[in-house]
Amino acid sequence: MYTHFFGNYLYSNKIITKQELKEALEKKSNSRIKMGVLAINKGLMTAMEVHKILDKQTKVDMRFGEIATEMGYLNHDQVADLIKEQRKSYLLLAQALLDISAITYDQFEEALKLFKLKYSVDEIGESNYEDDELQKMVARFVDPSDNRTNQHVKYITLLIRNLVRFIGDDFILLDYSEPISDRTIQISQLMDIAPSFYTNMYAERDVLVHFVSRFINENLTDYSSAVENGAVDFLNLHNGLYCISCKDQGDREVPAPTVSKGKLENDDPAMVLRVLYPFGEVAFDLKNV
Repeated sequence: MYTHFFGNYLYSNKIITKQELKEALEKKSNSRIKMGVLAINKGLMTAMEVHKILDKQTKVDMRFGEIATEMGYLNHDQVADLIKEQRKSYLLLAQALLDISAITYDQFEEALKLFKLKYSVDEIGESNYEDDELQKMVARFVDPSDNRTNQHVKYITLLIRNLVRFIGDDFILLDYSEPISDRTIQISQLMDIAPSFYTNMYAERDVLVHFVSRFINENLTDYSSAVENGAVDFLNLHNGLYCISCKDQGDREVPAPTVSKGKLENDDPAMVLRVLYPFGEVAFDLKNV
C-alpha cells in the first residue's frame, strides 16, 4: 500500500519527474529489489555504507551480503532475512527509480526517512489494503476543513481497493491540483444518497482504451463505444459497491452514469485524486451537491 503513496511523495516534492515516475512504473515489473534498498528501508544500513559495498563489488567478485558481513554492517541472520525480503515486491518502485538513475541511494535514504516520519510508518511493508491503515493515508489527500471529509475518505478508500481489484496495483496516487479541463472524456454519476454528491472520472481516449482493456480483460486497440461502455461500467460498479457499503441508505437506486466529450470545465471539485498507471493518467473527483 505505502508504495503508491511513496511515489506521490517523491513526485510532489520534486525529487522525480512525472515522466520518470511513468518510466519506473513500466520498468518495475522487471526489476529485482537489491539488498541495499532493503537494508536502507529496514534501517540496517545507510546510503554511504551501501555505496562503499557497491564500490567494493567493482573490485572483487563477492556478493553484497558477503561484503556487508565482512565489513561489519550486517550479521549473517540479517543477510538471510534480507534475502527472503527480496522476493517481496513492495519496494520495486524505488528499485526501478534507482535503476533508471532517477534518484540516488542518498536521495532514496533521505526521502524514505522523511516519508516515514510524515506518515508515521516504521517500515514500508507489503500491501494489505486494510481499511483502517488505508483510510489514514487517504485522509491526507482530503481537505480537513470540508464537512464531508469522512464521506470522501470512505469513497476514495474503496476506489483504491477497486482499482487494485479490477485494473491492477501498478499505479501511483497523485494529489497535485492542476486544471482538468484538457481531459477529453468525462464519465459522471450522481450519487443520490444523503448527502448527495457527483462523482467524475476523466481520461484521454488512448488512456481509457488501456484502462478498459484491463477492466474487461480484452485487448482493445482503438477508442470505441465498447471503451466508453466499459468506462461507464467501471464507475457504475464502483459506485454501486460504495452504496452497498452505506448500509443506512437502504436500497436507493443510483442514476446511470453520463458521458461528456471535448473540452471540460473544472468547477472547483471538493476532492481530486489522480491515478498514474504505466499507460497514462486517470483522474477522479467528487463534487458536493
